[in-house]
Amino acid sequence: MRRSIGSLSRLLAVRSGAVVLSSTPGSGPGGLTDIQADALTRVLASDGGAARQQYDQATFRLEGVVLETSKRHSDQAFLILQGHVEDETQHQVICNFGTKQRDSLHGVEVGQRIKVQGEYRVTDADTGSEVTLANCKLVR
Repeated sequence: MRRSIGSLSRLLAVRSGAVVLSSTPGSGPGGLTDIQADALTRVLASDGGAARQQYDQATFRLEGVVLETSKRHSDQAFLILQGHVEDETQHQVICNFGTKQRDSLHGVEVGQRIKVQGEYRVTDADTGSEVTLANCKLVR
């Protein structure tokens, strides 16, 4: 059973105790859900992976701290945002950018707090400690 974006926002806020950025859960444009990166990793790591399947292809606008960034002219443009820490495991959000968005990463530094919008996708490489967002763009 897939949950609505509003339902997801309420679930994320309740389970993680995190602050949901939008004034009304799920009120963003096109059903976009605003959330902190650590809250997203916490929820998607729960339920033995069941939540990952439920929210496949949901769109998120999340805020987090940059752990790693690709070089501006590398083949794949990406950012890695800090998620929550559980049992000495650092959870992360991998944000993949298209070639048209590559130049927007110029000036983004490790340790900087940024906002990214992207689509969550379940991948074969999911290890439980990583969340992957595709078609990302920086939100200013």
